[in-house]
Amino acid sequence: MQNTDPVLLERTTESDAAVIADLYLASRADALPYLRRVHTDDQVRNWIRNVLLRRVRLGLHGWTEVWWVSYR
Repeated sequence: MQNTDPVLLERTTESDAAVIADLYLASRADALPYLRRVHTDDQVRNWIRNVLLRRVRLGLHGWTEVWWVSYR
């Protein structure tokens, strides 16, 4: 059965950082469980919130926005 729910693309905000970090951490743990962890979960969350999202918004490599896929 196909999912026919609408897919919405939304601009990320700083409040999305925690959800993005949780998704990243969970997918990394599932896909690469054998890979050594060099940063704690809190360090990764802080980096996503304070570095990744801010750099992208400031235009790193020509990107000016981050988009988030939302299934509602």
